[in-house]
Amino acid sequence: MDYSEKRGFIRIKTQSKIEYRVMGSKETYYGECINLSAGGVLFTSAHNVTPGTLMEITIKPEQLMVTPLDATIKVIRTQSNSSGGYSIAGQIKDLV
Repeated sequence: MDYSEKRGFIRIKTQSKIEYRVMGSKETYYGECINLSAGGVLFTSAHNVTPGTLMEITIKPEQLMVTPLDATIKVIRTQSNSSGGYSIAGQIKDLV
């Protein structure tokens, strides 16, 4: 396997639903997870989040045999995307 990307962990593509909320908030938002690695996550959402924000996320796999992933992340970057929403990249800080 040729792995030319210079990241610490291989990213795995996924199309799972994601729920997230800003730490300290009770408001929950929803999006779609694009890829996931041992060190981070990329997902899309209709709502923008400021880089540096700490969030709690739950990634819900489509297959019921796989348990949801609960984690705390720090938003590294956000970028508007072609569908009118945002792509949000986060560094996984802790698994819950």
